[in-house]
Amino acid sequence: MEAKVSDLLKTHDLTLRQWAVDLFVKLSEMNSADIDLDFKGIDFMGRSFASEYIKRKKTFNTAIREINMNTQVKEILRLVSLDQIRGVSKEIKVDKKPISMIVP
Repeated sequence: MEAKVSDLLKTHDLTLRQWAVDLFVKLSEMNSADIDLDFKGIDFMGRSFASEYIKRKKTFNTAIREINMNTQVKEILRLVSLDQIRGVSKEIKVDKKPISMIVP
C-alpha cells in the first residue's frame, strides 16, 4: 500500500515531533502488512520530526519503505540516525573549569 506524507499531514515542511506521532497513528489505521511511504512534495524535514520518526519506525509493526525523498530529507534522516546510534543526542558535555567572579 502507498501513502503520501503530504496528504496525510497536510504540510510540505515536517518540523514538529508531534507530526511524526500523528503520521504513525494514521499509518497504523491503514492495517497493511507493508507501506510505501511517499515523500514527494516534502520540502523540509526538521531534526525533531526526524528523531521521532526514526524512533517510532523502529517499533512499528508494519514494514515501511521510504520513496521519493529529496536530498535534504535523506540527509537529515541519515544524520539523526547516526546520532541515535552513537548516543550523541544523549551526551551532555560540561566544561569543568572553575568560574571566577569579581564582586565589587
